[in-house]
Amino acid sequence: MENLDSVISEVFRVLKIGGWFIATDVYAKKPEFIDELQGISVNSCMRSLHNLKLLRERIEKAGFEIMLLEDCSDMLKALMVKTIFSYGSMSIFWNKAAQCSIDGQEFQSLLKNCKPGYFIMIARKVDECYE
Repeated sequence: MENLDSVISEVFRVLKIGGWFIATDVYAKKPEFIDELQGISVNSCMRSLHNLKLLRERIEKAGFEIMLLEDCSDMLKALMVKTIFSYGSMSIFWNKAAQCSIDGQEFQSLLKNCKPGYFIMIARKVDECYE
């Protein structure tokens, strides 16, 4: 999502009152390190980790009520374990995935600083009259 605010407002626009907005994505458990990833040239969701607190605020400000926000990081860990067994290390995977356009070891180090997680969020479009 290039412009998160426009995506949220468009979802809000097309949903009826009471409609459900469901999102799953990666986030940084340590969002203070997110900016370091922006300079890396790799097309991956891992380069655009969310600050979950700010995401929640934006979604609520748009007019949604968060019904569920659950950490599902175990799924991300399982994927990483499979990737390591397949490629030998995450650094090697990132080198291959980016076709040598990045230093996989550097990218993996930046990711570790952010401490990636995975979440599911379910929100409902509300207004003052709904309930």
